[in-house]
Amino acid sequence: MRIEYTKGERASKELILLHRQTSEATSGRKMKVMLIFPPDWFPSEPYLSLPSLTAVLRQAGHTVIQKDINLEMWDWYFSEDFLKKVLRRVPQQLDRLRKLGLRLRALATAREVLSSARLDDACAGALAELGSDGGRVRLAASLPFDSRVRGSAGAVSAAIVSLIEHALAASPFSAQIELAVRNAGAGAVVVAITAPQASGLGAVGRAPLDALLDAELRERRGDLSLVLAGAVAEALGGAVYVASDPQRGLAFELQLVAVPA
Repeated sequence: MRIEYTKGERASKELILLHRQTSEATSGRKMKVMLIFPPDWFPSEPYLSLPSLTAVLRQAGHTVIQKDINLEMWDWYFSEDFLKKVLRRVPQQLDRLRKLGLRLRALATAREVLSSARLDDACAGALAELGSDGGRVRLAASLPFDSRVRGSAGAVSAAIVSLIEHALAASPFSAQIELAVRNAGAGAVVVAITAPQASGLGAVGRAPLDALLDAELRERRGDLSLVLAGAVAEALGGAVYVASDPQRGLAFELQLVAVPA
């Protein structure tokens, strides 16, 4: 069905009715109209244009079927059958995360571990991969970004990106985070990521990320980006530490093995 109208003017009932009669006369059969509102939309805010259009068309004599697939989707999401299906999938997904971590550790071949990268190259690669979100990351000045660490620039960058993504996701949209580098002594360099306005982990004193992930996974709240960062760091001989406080925000420390220049 095609309704002709002049821009800025309302299509009259007579015009809509005329097209129905013309269509029936031409095809020899009565046409039906189905109006569908698709997913994904808030179940509490139905899209009112659909019932309004349905009312206009029915008033003009059209046979109209209106389907709110979005609402049916939400009904299905909270049905007993779907929730049972999700419950069955949870252990499978947790197992998938653990296997993913093992595969990432296996990716650190002898060539990868024996290579080294400048931290400024790794940080630049991380900011480039973040795209527009990289503008929310503030680099601390006068720090040893030219330090060399074990691993390729790509591997180190992947760990940094994963931690920054989590910090950004836990922060308000306009909030900035800080990226800093410092020498930690004993052949180690630390990449510090601080998100003062972040929330989500509650009160956690400085602790190894692996310990936190074990607890998170047991509670079925494991974060894939943290799993990635922890696996890459461990593969390169380093570690990730996390501290969280509702008042002071979230802080990650990516500890890497320093390599002589």
